[in-house]
Amino acid sequence: MTTELKAKATVVLPPAVAKSLGLKKGDLFDVSVVDGNIVLVPIVIRPKKDYLAMEKELAELKLALGVDQPEAEPAE
Repeated sequence: MTTELKAKATVVLPPAVAKSLGLKKGDLFDVSVVDGNIVLVPIVIRPKKDYLAMEKELAELKLALGVDQPEAEPAE
């Protein structure tokens, strides 16, 4: 697919690319140059409630696996 550099250095993604990645108006991207190539990486912003749910699930997994449990005092 080909696209064109427009006014103010604007590049329009082909609709098929945006659709295949689930991108929509207003999405943010990290832009970098790697080996002479322009790399666009979508930035995913998740609601705080998602992070709280993940923290809870992680704590439950750690508990089930016995990870991060305080070690018993060594016997003298």
